[in-house]
Amino acid sequence: MELPSINLFSFIFNLKKEKPKNGYFLEFNKKGSEDSRHHIFKENKVIDSRIDLKNISMGVLWGYNGAGPRQAALAILADYKNDEFALKHYEQFAIDVINKLKYDRNDFLKFTTIQDWIDNLHFTADYAELEDDKSEKY
Repeated sequence: MELPSINLFSFIFNLKKEKPKNGYFLEFNKKGSEDSRHHIFKENKVIDSRIDLKNISMGVLWGYNGAGPRQAALAILADYKNDEFALKHYEQFAIDVINKLKYDRNDFLKFTTIQDWIDNLHFTADYAELEDDKSEKY
């Protein structure tokens, strides 16, 4: 039985083009390209940086505390949830999650990480409300 031949270069090239399908992936700009900005991908599609909601930075990045990560946080939350939620929570999301990602080509943000953060945010808010109710009663 003869095995099919595989073009190794083509196989490796196609692997590199595939982005993770269970989260967001930061693609660094290509040297010498006309577009000098970095992009965030979800399922092989670029998400909008959402400067229409709030123009914090012209580009998106992560892995440090700055304008680029805050713009990335806004874009990701708007894409994952909605505009109103993103505008309300992007700064805390940047501090808690985006700033802590590795500043390299291999790190990506899983959907489960975002959902866990949102769930914890709601739990914390609900707990604070309960504590406020207790203090008013006593």
